[in-house]
Amino acid sequence: MNKPPSDIENVPRYEREDYKKAIEKKRTLGHFSMTMEDHLAIGSTPQSDISWVPGKPAHELLSEERIQEFLDAKIFFMNNKKLIQNGFAQISKDEFLIDVPYLESVGKLPAKYKNFDMSSLPDTKRSNDF
Repeated sequence: MNKPPSDIENVPRYEREDYKKAIEKKRTLGHFSMTMEDHLAIGSTPQSDISWVPGKPAHELLSEERIQEFLDAKIFFMNNKKLIQNGFAQISKDEFLIDVPYLESVGKLPAKYKNFDMSSLPDTKRSNDF
């Protein structure tokens, strides 16, 4: 005999409050503000290389060196022509523009990115030149 679904299972994910809060947090505060619970609420897989602690955001669980690696990767993605064409470079840039101020506000911005000139970021808009 099948067990009837719980109330939460009857509500589409995008209508659930935890989903809405997690999406808004990611949109306004960025990747490093996300907790394991936020990732699960939006249906994403929490990074496997982080030892997640319930309720703790990623920036509290990562070293400055690891955070710098993530930011460096986003810069690399922004400069990759293939990633510009498929749109991933723009996503990386959008995230970077949110992540840097957030990390600065919580005291976790790596020294390399303090006083970073955001206007020096490359143009990541797709062109129609295929």
